[in-house]
Amino acid sequence: MLVHAHCAPTCGTASRARGSKVAGIPLHKQPQPLRSDDHPDGLPNLGDAERNRLDSANRSYKATASLLLMG
Repeated sequence: MLVHAHCAPTCGTASRARGSKVAGIPLHKQPQPLRSDDHPDGLPNLGDAERNRLDSANRSYKATASLLLMG
């Protein structure tokens, strides 16, 4: 039996690049990390918009894992 699943969950909240400075962008507009090694599901004390974005991404990751584990 051959099974193939191609998944591409969003990575905008999980990217380590969020911690890198972007040239030409003011410091207050730089992307800030939303996760860390100690808080992989999201940093504490985030704003509502960031928390909603993280919750949505986390649900997507869990759904992807569930789908892959079905095989």
